[in-house]
Amino acid sequence: MKTQLEPQELKVIANMIDVASQKGMFRGSELLAIGLLHKKIVDMLQEIEVSAKEFDRQRANNEPYIKD
Repeated sequence: MKTQLEPQELKVIANMIDVASQKGMFRGSELLAIGLLHKKIVDMLQEIEVSAKEFDRQRANNEPYIKD
């Protein structure tokens, strides 16, 4: 069974990283890995948003939804 995170959960994680970094909770040696993780999460959220908008557009035009 594969466990997946919902978009809202990804947003919470990204916000947690933002707050923790603003409070100086990461060491300098950790910043690159944490920054890359944050970027990956934000990119995933943007991809989800684009796919949802495309799905809605195609559904509104009665077109079949085909994800590239």
